[in-house]
Amino acid sequence: DIDLIATYFGLEAHHDDMYGLTAKKLGELMVRGEEQAAIECIIDKYDRLRERYEFILCEGTDFNSSTASYAFDINAEICNHLGCPVLLVAGAFGKTTEEVIHSTQLALESLKEKKCQTVATIINRVTPENREQVLSGIGAAEIFKGQSVYTIPDQPFLTYPTVGAVAEFMNAEILYGHDQLHRHVNGMTVAAMQLRNFLSRFKHGSLVIVPGDRADVIVASLAVVCSSSAEKISGLLLTGGLKPEPAIDDLLKGFPRMVPILSVSTNTFETATTLNHMPTKISPHDKRKISSALSVFEDYVDAEDLQSHIVTSRAAIVTPRMFEYRIIQRARGNKRHIVLPEGEEDRILWAAENLRQRDIVDLTLLGDERIIRDKISQLGIHLDDINIVNPHTSALLDDYIQTFYELRKHKNINMDIATDWMHDVS
Repeated sequence: DIDLIATYFGLEAHHDDMYGLTAKKLGELMVRGEEQAAIECIIDKYDRLRERYEFILCEGTDFNSSTASYAFDINAEICNHLGCPVLLVAGAFGKTTEEVIHSTQLALESLKEKKCQTVATIINRVTPENREQVLSGIGAAEIFKGQSVYTIPDQPFLTYPTVGAVAEFMNAEILYGHDQLHRHVNGMTVAAMQLRNFLSRFKHGSLVIVPGDRADVIVASLAVVCSSSAEKISGLLLTGGLKPEPAIDDLLKGFPRMVPILSVSTNTFETATTLNHMPTKISPHDKRKISSALSVFEDYVDAEDLQSHIVTSRAAIVTPRMFEYRIIQRARGNKRHIVLPEGEEDRILWAAENLRQRDIVDLTLLGDERIIRDKISQLGIHLDDINIVNPHTSALLDDYIQTFYELRKHKNINMDIATDWMHDVS
């Protein structure tokens, strides 16, 4: 979280200055009964930051970690010592409606007992089918009266690791597709069956786990990547330390489209078991996840209402990211239609996806639709319903040529030059 926040907001603070204690150090102090020493250390670091920054966001300990047995109590105590109001973030994933409401209510009551000031509550990862029931249950509970409560729906995409993250976690060797490590993995398919059965079992975005000597599955998987009628995989993870033989290697290098192919020394079962316990996180370099997370937050949390509840005696600094937020809010209030030339370029397609995720503008791409759709599929980005216009075949081409000619003929522009200009998508 520190690396993500520091990188995204361009913070200059040193990494070691941005946390109070590690979970390991905190655990050691708590076991020795030195809770006060732990709190003093955190306060000391906080005060040093306060001398340099106008606003400090304090993130509590992870309740899923080894500190869970005492995490709530010490978080509440630290809040009071630092004079910080609390933004409660409650998790709803894997819980029934009753469990979500009960656990959130219990947390708010505990914070109230410890005299913590709660400015708002966010219930995260609520299933769409339970959202209305959760909101109804919250409205009926006395503890939530006068409280700003926001519910954010579960976003499975945010839990998908990239193939590059899988390679790092598994300490895998990258054999092919070094430039495609940004692809996201939304599940894994263990190819332990015959080829005909494998082809009907994997789903879009799967990471195929297969012994490295199964050349049939490897080649078939890449054929799937090139096919326009099959689901696309995110990559292959070869097990057992086995790698493609020279003849297969030559064949793989000739595929027009390539996904990452990784290699690990562990067997297939061990590999799948280990990967199943890979922790979820958002990398500072995963712009798609960051954009998606910001988008869902902006859609379901009233930022102005939340800001009004945050009590501070100091004037807020307009940081670059706050400036960006205000510009985006203004853009949404006066939504425009933008035409992006060079629609066949990767950088334009990545930018288009980012703009679409933030719902800032309506977009049209210029270029050959077949090439653009192929690029979209190859890059693995989400622009399925985007409007694409091919200037070469547009019904408006002749009108544009004539209009351009009329506007520029006084500068010695003839019809041939006007035609050439209108065919140039740049």
